[in-house]
Amino acid sequence: MVAEGLKSFSGSIGVLAGMIDEVAGKIKVDEPVQKETAKKTESVKQPVKQTKKSSSPKIAAGKPAKKPLSSTKSAAKNKKTSAEIVLALLNQADKGLTAAEVMAKTGYDKKKVANIFYRLKAKDDVKNDKDGIYYYNSNKHDQTMLKAK
Repeated sequence: MVAEGLKSFSGSIGVLAGMIDEVAGKIKVDEPVQKETAKKTESVKQPVKQTKKSSSPKIAAGKPAKKPLSSTKSAAKNKKTSAEIVLALLNQADKGLTAAEVMAKTGYDKKKVANIFYRLKAKDDVKNDKDGIYYYNSNKHDQTMLKAK
């Protein structure tokens, strides 16, 4: 039974192959052009002409113009990092803040706040107690100010 099915199937494939050959014969196909080898034809490269560049930059269609670097750099200097924002919040808080309070005030997620506190504690910018309340380490910053004077 399987053998009969395979014979029938192979016959159908033969019919399809014949139909494809007929269609392919009706379609005109351009033969690919044979390229001559470099040995037969040696071409001499022409020198590239240097064009004078215009002083005004060309702007590609559909793309916004780039901002000058000087204004971008100054904007980056004025922008506070997330650690600086958290440190400022802790500095303003009289009784310290928990991670949940910092998350509520800043909109940062739990992992980001935990990473910020980890980095600030490593730099000794903040300290925390056993209840999970974080404080601005004013002792460190006061000593830093004294050394700067």
